Amino acid sequence: MRTSLIAILLNLISLAAFSQANMIKPITHVVNLPLEGKITTSELGNTLVSFIEVSKYEKGFHLDKDFSWTSTGVKKHFMADDFYLYYTTSKGEVYVSSTRSSEVNGVKARSAVAVLKNKKKVKYGLSIPEWPLHGEYTVPSFLGGYKAVNTIQDQIDDNKEIILLDETKFKQEFIYGGKVGDNVKFTYREFSEGLARPSFTQEVQYDLTDSRIVGFKGMKLEILEVSNVEITYKVLSPFTK
Repeated sequence: MRTSLIAILLNLISLAAFSQANMIKPITHVVNLPLEGKITTSELGNTLVSFIEVSKYEKGFHLDKDFSWTSTGVKKHFMADDFYLYYTTSKGEVYVSSTRSSEVNGVKARSAVAVLKNKKKVKYGLSIPEWPLHGEYTVPSFLGGYKAVNTIQDQIDDNKEIILLDETKFKQEFIYGGKVGDNVKFTYREFSEGLARPSFTQEVQYDLTDSRIVGFKGMKLEILEVSNVEITYKVLSPFTK
């Protein structure tokens, strides 16, 4: 029975790799944090204002159970996480973990759940394949290494929305750098491909005797209270990319 199930699973993965798979495209939008008008208190070194591009997948589920096994001498720890629908085929669906929560020989990695559908029952395949650091996950990366299981948890609600911070997109941050006399310091940073862009990292300083409203690249915030280690502020307008 186990051999038969593995054969079915490998057939599904082969089908997904070499035939047309329906890749699920997320809804991409931007989030400005915190919201305009909200009064917030933060500490030295923390990000005060950020602009982040996020991806929303409308179909997903939370897996609250862990699995461990050894395959060809490789120790794999498949950890609980949120999983979003990544692609479908006529034979089933493949969900991908939202974080690198699982481990392969102690190295953090993303994981995948293959849901095999037939007329009588649904079976599952668990995998921790090789994922690229950035960019789209290629369908052939699911080939091999799946562990066949009959049940992953008692009940699965696959209508959970999964929100991902997209490491491959653009991000802006405004970080509190402390207070010296009447001057307050901040660091502005831009990120692309998950990395800070050196030419777009800049330290700025403002004199509070001139104004308690400071700004950078369209973003404006009002400083309500400030000390060497803490700042209370209100965002008046977000970044303009």
